[in-house]
Amino acid sequence: MKLTRKEFLKLSAGAAVTAGSGIPFLTSCSSGKTAVEHDRVNSVLCPFCAAGCSVLVYSLEGNPIFITGDKKDPATGGYLCSRAFSLIELYRSKDRLKKVQYRAPFSGRWEFISYEDAVSRISAKIKKTRDESFIYNANGVEVNRIESITAVAGANLTNEELFSFTRFCRILGIADVGTDHLIKSGSKNRILQNLLGYGAEPNPVIDIINSNIIIMLGADPAEDAGIYMHYIDRAKQRGAEFINIDILFTKSAVPGDHFVQIKPATDLVFLNAVIHFILNNDLFDRDYASRYTEAGNILHREFFFNKVSGLFSGFNLSTSEYTDKSSWSYELDKRGNPQIDEELRDSHSVLSILKNITSDYSPAAVRDICGIDPEQFLKIAEIIGGSFSKNKKVSFILGSGVLDQNQSDSIMHAVLIIQLLLGNIGTPGGGVYSVEKYGNFQSLNDFIPDWSSLPGNIPLPVADEIRKDLSYKAYAYNNRSVTNFEDSVNYYSEFENISSSLLRAFYGTDLEVEHVYKWLPKSGSGFDSSKFISSLENLKYKGAFFLNSGFDAFINGSLPPEKLLSNLEWAVVTSCFNSGLTEFWKTDYEKCGTEVFLFPSEMLPWKKGTVTNISRKIRKTGLDSDLSPLPDAVNIFADIHDALKSVYSAGEGAFPEPVNMSAVIKSSERILELISGYDNDKKLTSGFELNAESSISGNHLYSGIIQGSKNKLTDYSGRKSGKINGTGFFLDNRNGYTWPCNTVYLYNKISVDKGLTHYNADIHDTKYDVTDGLENGVDKNPFIMTSSGKASLLFMNSAYTPFPVYYDFIRQKSGITVFPFRNGKVRRLNYVFRSSNIQLPVVFINRSDGCLLNQSKMFLQINGSNLLYTENEDVFTFFKETGFRTVKEKMLSDGEYIILKNSTEISDLIANGSLNMQSRTKHIILNITVKS
Repeated sequence: MKLTRKEFLKLSAGAAVTAGSGIPFLTSCSSGKTAVEHDRVNSVLCPFCAAGCSVLVYSLEGNPIFITGDKKDPATGGYLCSRAFSLIELYRSKDRLKKVQYRAPFSGRWEFISYEDAVSRISAKIKKTRDESFIYNANGVEVNRIESITAVAGANLTNEELFSFTRFCRILGIADVGTDHLIKSGSKNRILQNLLGYGAEPNPVIDIINSNIIIMLGADPAEDAGIYMHYIDRAKQRGAEFINIDILFTKSAVPGDHFVQIKPATDLVFLNAVIHFILNNDLFDRDYASRYTEAGNILHREFFFNKVSGLFSGFNLSTSEYTDKSSWSYELDKRGNPQIDEELRDSHSVLSILKNITSDYSPAAVRDICGIDPEQFLKIAEIIGGSFSKNKKVSFILGSGVLDQNQSDSIMHAVLIIQLLLGNIGTPGGGVYSVEKYGNFQSLNDFIPDWSSLPGNIPLPVADEIRKDLSYKAYAYNNRSVTNFEDSVNYYSEFENISSSLLRAFYGTDLEVEHVYKWLPKSGSGFDSSKFISSLENLKYKGAFFLNSGFDAFINGSLPPEKLLSNLEWAVVTSCFNSGLTEFWKTDYEKCGTEVFLFPSEMLPWKKGTVTNISRKIRKTGLDSDLSPLPDAVNIFADIHDALKSVYSAGEGAFPEPVNMSAVIKSSERILELISGYDNDKKLTSGFELNAESSISGNHLYSGIIQGSKNKLTDYSGRKSGKINGTGFFLDNRNGYTWPCNTVYLYNKISVDKGLTHYNADIHDTKYDVTDGLENGVDKNPFIMTSSGKASLLFMNSAYTPFPVYYDFIRQKSGITVFPFRNGKVRRLNYVFRSSNIQLPVVFINRSDGCLLNQSKMFLQINGSNLLYTENEDVFTFFKETGFRTVKEKMLSDGEYIILKNSTEISDLIANGSLNMQSRTKHIILNITVKS
């Protein structure tokens, strides 16, 4: 059965507005039976944002024909935003890739080849590249790595695919493994991990309902993730205030109580001014800050901040980097613990230094830099700061408008500081959320958290002049967490248990851990996205793997993306549709010698496996096999591994032992068992059960997913269910498993007494789940992943600054006017700033982010806006990945618009004025603004 467009729109016209807001963000699920004939219904996960909403797919004879929301989903209650309704069309799209394709060197076309042929050719390419450039020793240390191959993963991958891919790369010895997210917006999750302990948002998204004050910064979930607006609306029905801070009045600002228009890329000034207001007026929770944070820790006596230069101690003027961070630490007592001023009065305490650093962020500075009237700023600051004394909880919702700035790390840092000062982290209603446009975004960060990290935030061994992890014993010793705090769980004190279990998951159990540790590639210190781009530019990489990646949309370098990728000898790509990444060679194909192997990939809803949403809930996709005929990454890399075994066993090659002796794993079910973990065939219940002698776990955060005869991914495993009562308090773990240890809220011991009852029992009448996998953990400090059991306000491991400080890189470095204002109104929409190197005057970034909706004819995404397509309109027939071939030497003048008409190339866009080039700008990515 095939629906016409009119029939589809009629069926989805059940669209209801979110209650009370009057804005058509969401569609409620249909009541009663559907109007379409079907023989099967599956619950799958929507891939268009990280909220992971449940979608019921009705299919007939193996073909999806209709979708609606799933009322049984406890998080959504059956609501869907409009984006979900393009799923079926994308599945049916004629542009959807279905066959393996190959592009020969200097060829101008694709040719179809068999899957087996592709696997054979790729294995030969890998072996040749690996054998020619394998590095056995560096800096006098055995490193066993390859630097001529790199790998980048996107979020349209299941947990099983991500683990298989990571494992495959490490078996080969590939050191440089990253993700779209790391290239796009840095290390938001790294901030969360360093300050709080886990690289994840502490509260589930639905907890927005419990907030009393909601601050939205640079986000437009009405367009990007409608379920957020549903929760905001429900919070407003309970009396919550909604404050929207953005450069533009968007749809998401419509239901707001306050709108603050801010100049682009100045959000950090506003946030630091709020921190100063809170500290200067003593509007913070002193008891919380003293008991649960390191605010009273005394900083190293050599630590300083120079307000004139804007530099902290340890800055090397010759290299323009912080090369000596020894002062970014604490003074120690005789036991080796940080000295602490519990009264928070010492002039060199973290709190005092923070107060001094933010003292210049006054209402006048907010006016001059952010363009916000001082009276308006003070009104908002009083609402935020006054929340503590009024026992109100504040939540922050951050979008790409702030998370894609070059100071995104500092923005997240400042938000976490505010939440910790107000006593919000670990409590209902006190969340910090990011509006992410990628389905398995959280898992992407759980399995590849950083360029130099392994699954579960385990660091890759280091072998350079800074540190030499010469043996597994030394590696475990160097990475263990040491503390003398009796109140601290200090989870990473058991680093040997965690890391040895991962090594067994990678390489097997037949050999000793000390032996297989030699197989693990050892990296150098400080590898990041800017060095990745530099490596592409400088021809370091010969080969690359790009799994469902759209990273070409985010990179900033002196060369355009298509030129960078043309520097490769070969590339293996998996993708659902052709994009700028798959067809970069078309720009100048006669000069591009890159061989490209393109494997078709399914979208997440049609894959077999599991997905983790932004609330850390792991679920099976609920897929039927007849909807997924394409091989997934688990199969692809298992087959390549199998082929490599054959070629290495047939002849000599570089370091063949890990390739030959590591098992080929083709079963997603087996991969999931490895991820969940076991010990002597006994399934684990949590990461606390790992031991260094015999346990196996592919990701200690996910340990315990599968237990006994019940699979917690689909069954509600007997844990008492909470409820959404009259106040909105939410505690529910049905339809999935929430890592770690099925705990819904991280650090939640903060909000309960020893009897596990919430302190505000008159408001929250449900007992709180505070186990965190510990039987006797209630008396311990709540931040169990940090050595002290407390949250930090100081970012010791920052690549830039230990405290959030605003730097006006654009005006200082480029010397040109880049913020077009007319009568106080921003003329350019959805401005996003991002530079992987703070020295580069990279000015504009705003483009399609590789979202699958770009392939839809029904919904087209332009700068974050979903535009409903109709056949009668002649304007918005744009948008596939263009690769920005013509953008390199073009730039809009101040205040100009671009009118979009029937164009698939930027060169066809018509501007209101001439496009011109600023000679000092190294590389410009055009900011597309649509004029209606």
